[in-house]
Amino acid sequence: MHPLPSPRRLAAAAALLAAALVPAARAAAPSWPQPAYDAARSSWNAGEKTLKPSNVGGLFRVASGQLGFNATGQSVQGGGLVFACSDKYGLSATSQASRSLAWTSAAIGGTCGVPALGSRAGAVYTTAWHLDGSRFVNTLSALDAAGGGVSWQVQGPPDRAFPDPSWLTFNNPTVAGDAIYVSSGRSLVSAYDAATGALRWRAETGFLNNEVAVAGGLVFTTTWNREGGPLNMLFAHRAADGTPAWSQALDASNAEYPAVAAGGRVFAASDSGTVRAFDAATGTPRWSRTLAGYVSANLAATPDAVFAVAGGTTLVALAPADGTPLWSTPLQGSDRFSSNLVLAGGVIYGMTTDFAGIAYLVAFDARTGVPVLRLDDTLAGSFGQLAVAGGHVYLSLEGTLRVYGLR
Repeated sequence: MHPLPSPRRLAAAAALLAAALVPAARAAAPSWPQPAYDAARSSWNAGEKTLKPSNVGGLFRVASGQLGFNATGQSVQGGGLVFACSDKYGLSATSQASRSLAWTSAAIGGTCGVPALGSRAGAVYTTAWHLDGSRFVNTLSALDAAGGGVSWQVQGPPDRAFPDPSWLTFNNPTVAGDAIYVSSGRSLVSAYDAATGALRWRAETGFLNNEVAVAGGLVFTTTWNREGGPLNMLFAHRAADGTPAWSQALDASNAEYPAVAAGGRVFAASDSGTVRAFDAATGTPRWSRTLAGYVSANLAATPDAVFAVAGGTTLVALAPADGTPLWSTPLQGSDRFSSNLVLAGGVIYGMTTDFAGIAYLVAFDARTGVPVLRLDDTLAGSFGQLAVAGGHVYLSLEGTLRVYGLR
């Protein structure tokens, strides 16, 4: 493992920056507990009550902090804390009430991505990796959310010896009930006990894997990077024991996005421009819709609509039952989407970048597609990561975390 600064030095340095990081909490508020909000990866925070289409145009930056040298991952929020991974502090937690850094942890085993809060009270989980010579070492850690102490830590299986392919790195974890589900970049999908870290099961897909979605007792995994070769796949494994439930071919495409489950269906999209829907329980194909341009961001979904970005320039809403377009909204000028999609309080959020390199925080009414915000906040960076909870928008962009709220 590469050497890391001591937690004491990290905390002392971070305290100078953290005071401005997060606005004081106004009241108990819904959280954003994992990378795509829930285990189904819907990217939909239905509990957001403060921000709505009628007032989101009043958002402005209320706080910001430099958490990383060059990289700060998407934040998650819960229990009055904001958690984020960065290339400076590893995993850190910042108190919303005191606006100060609560703790940092360099004991997570290397570089982490996006943490996840557990249904088990007081737990935060993260995957991490580091190189040992030419081999990846992957860790999954459970930490005490309040103090940052490591409750348990397990390693993924060691890489196969050359010339067999490496397992690559762990993807971000998905927490569902009393289990943590994590895919490896190549082939493996695993389930761990959330309380102890004990391995429950492990299955191989034989493909390059995206992060998993969990719903209805099934674990859904899409694969990627099979352009010109075998078709990419959507796999469903039983959450209880990892046995295969069903699988469906997708297409030969360079990028497939993680599956999204909502309303008894599971949706998959690729940069071929095609969005597909399947019956979540049986895998029966329901519909396929090819958009006017490649799909360039994650899907966001509710039982009433599926949201996608076509060609990087158009936001589209589709009917979950049959894929019928509900509305389509082109971006302004030369803007292109450059973040994940987030849905909260009837508003769809994203970040866009124009040809001049200026980035904007943007928002749209989810019912109509009407733009309700395009905020130029002198953003610098090519790809942002968003979360929305408790009346605030959290934007991670390269080394910074910016927070937006209402007056």
